[in-house]
Amino acid sequence: MSSSEGMLKAILAKYYYFADQVRRELLTSIVRHFFRYSQVLTYHRVTSHRLDGDPMSVSLNDFRNHIQYLREGGYNIISMDELSNKLRTCSLSSRDVVITFDDGYEDNYIELLPLIQELSVPVTLFTNTAYFNKIAFFEWNQNLDQKARFISQESLQKISSASLVTIGGHAHSHKALKKSIDNSYEVLENLRLLKLLDIKPAYFAYPYGRKLDVCKSAIKLVSKHYRLAFSNMPGVICRFSNMYFLPRYNITNSNFYKIFK
Repeated sequence: MSSSEGMLKAILAKYYYFADQVRRELLTSIVRHFFRYSQVLTYHRVTSHRLDGDPMSVSLNDFRNHIQYLREGGYNIISMDELSNKLRTCSLSSRDVVITFDDGYEDNYIELLPLIQELSVPVTLFTNTAYFNKIAFFEWNQNLDQKARFISQESLQKISSASLVTIGGHAHSHKALKKSIDNSYEVLENLRLLKLLDIKPAYFAYPYGRKLDVCKSAIKLVSKHYRLAFSNMPGVICRFSNMYFLPRYNITNSNFYKIFK
């Protein structure tokens, strides 16, 4: 890498971590215009249950429509391993999209798995390990008629064996990895418990994933154990991106088409 490329990489890594929304959007526009890039999408749940008041879920039909829209628009939905290889070989494409799911819910196994098998869509599931088969505790979940339940160990083992599914780490108890948290425990216990289920994750997503939720020491720790790591800060990925704070677009019921307009 030349000195100018190294400087550009440092600038991009700094701004994607520290920049406010306006500067981040400007930087994203520059990357889109001048460089090869790819995009990663963050979902949480795809479900047939009633979604009133649930910003973290999309319906089965909406997800199916998202996949159809991407394919008809000439996008390639690639696996996380493919993205990693393309980053390593500097062969990213603006037509490549990676789909991820955060937290690890039981309906990822019950409802999502049959759908991605029907559609032949690779996905990565970033999973907590402290709440197997328990009702989700998030604020957005408390007023729903059908509360979300975290995935069970049995379901996680089954879904991990599917060829279209990659399992990644997401910290043990879904705590933001700030300086006040025992980050070593959160990251390493999550990794240990996944390995006990014969899952060897190579990718990580920070809980909550905003810049105020992740301290630099946590990023350094994650870099020692994972190939790539992801934030929930919006933006595109290029060859100069920080491999351990990669941006993703968080998908809600209303914003998918705005990203690809």
